[in-house]
Amino acid sequence: MSNPYEPPETDPRDSMRFVASAEGIYQRGMIGHIRVVAILMMIQGVLELVMGVFLGVMAAIMPSMMQNMQQMQNPNQGVPIAQVSTMVTVMYGVMALVLGAVGGLTAFAGFRNYQLRARVLGIVSMCLGLLTVFGCYCFPTALALMVYGLIVYLNQPVAMAFDRVANGESVADVLLK
Repeated sequence: MSNPYEPPETDPRDSMRFVASAEGIYQRGMIGHIRVVAILMMIQGVLELVMGVFLGVMAAIMPSMMQNMQQMQNPNQGVPIAQVSTMVTVMYGVMALVLGAVGGLTAFAGFRNYQLRARVLGIVSMCLGLLTVFGCYCFPTALALMVYGLIVYLNQPVAMAFDRVANGESVADVLLK
């Protein structure tokens, strides 16, 4: 009786692919991870854009909500609502602009990286993702994506794959060889 959880007996060299270059033969490395990182970047960028839109809406409606709340309570008590509502509007507006800009750049870079183009733009957009510290849920995923993406994009075979596509080779050939 055989163990169904035992890994199949295969030659470990079957799963390794090699990339030929002028300097010699290198292991394929993380080339298969490029598209995974690119898809994750597009998802992250869209989520950041959604959060930016949400914060922009909050910047627009919070002053009127605060004025309504003060009128329902005692209107002669506390800090003047005009100062607080201006501060809240500016704060939410700045957060919306930052998240929208970073999200748009990340989604665009992910789209370009999926085609194995603009590697440096991908690295920059992943690092700029740390500016999403304002968007609560965006920061942990941006940090995880940055770590994973930098591990992949700073790998030498990955850099060579981007260079090969820039030199005119097709994406399919680069991903399969």
